[in-house]
Amino acid sequence: MFKLKRLAKSFVYAYRGFIKVLKEEQNLQIQSICAIIILILAYVLGIKKTEWIFLILLIFIVLLMEVVNSAVERITDVLKPRINSYVKEI
Repeated sequence: MFKLKRLAKSFVYAYRGFIKVLKEEQNLQIQSICAIIILILAYVLGIKKTEWIFLILLIFIVLLMEVVNSAVERITDVLKPRINSYVKEI
């Protein structure tokens, strides 16, 4: 059965995790600033609706992959706390 309270908790945890990554990961900060600049330029240049869709989708994918990368880095740090050549490659 669908539990609204559990779903709300899930969103709160996801939001907290995203804010934590945004505060701690320099690459995500840079990519977010670039995304904002690109969206402003797109608005100024008056791009078409389909171009907006692709642009937002690509920005979302880039930011999502950075968050996934950060998660993988943290998991490898937990599993192998010492600097390891395999962890560097991952």
